[in-house]
Amino acid sequence: MGSNLILTVGSLIVLGLFTLSSNTMISQNTQAMLQSEHYITAIALAQSVIDEAKTKSFDEKTTSKAVTKPESLSTAAQLGTDDALESNRIEYLDLATNNRYPTSTPVTSLSQLKFDDVDDYQAYTRIVRTPSSGMDTIRTYIKYVSVTYPDSYKAIPTFCKRLKVVVSGQYLPRPMTLEYAFIY
Repeated sequence: MGSNLILTVGSLIVLGLFTLSSNTMISQNTQAMLQSEHYITAIALAQSVIDEAKTKSFDEKTTSKAVTKPESLSTAAQLGTDDALESNRIEYLDLATNNRYPTSTPVTSLSQLKFDDVDDYQAYTRIVRTPSSGMDTIRTYIKYVSVTYPDSYKAIPTFCKRLKVVVSGQYLPRPMTLEYAFIY
């Protein structure tokens, strides 16, 4: 009788340890799955900004005519919205909604309407609400880079600009970054 009690208590302890480790593993897998979902959402948001920027002209100077020399492009200090008037027409925080700005075509952000060239995305911030991630912040930066080595920043105009899109959110442990090089 006493040995049956010891076997029963021992088997309950083993079962309890197995259950505890199984619950821990399930919890960690669920957390990894949710984190992956948030990263996939962040990548999609960053890619949508890159795709939007791809539809714009390379530079303010190339919106109406071709440029043959890099010196004819906007200087590095001029990267950003083209003038005070344009920057006044777009909110610094673009909430990516169409509710307050009705147009004839579907628009998900004001940058689609107001930006006409790639460097308008310099120091641009957009707040996006998604069902799965809550609120994410998208920040973009534009720099001139070497045409042959796009990881090398240049202080003078070149025929290559690199767009860096950084997405951060409450469920992302660290910001997610995507980059794209535009070549004229």
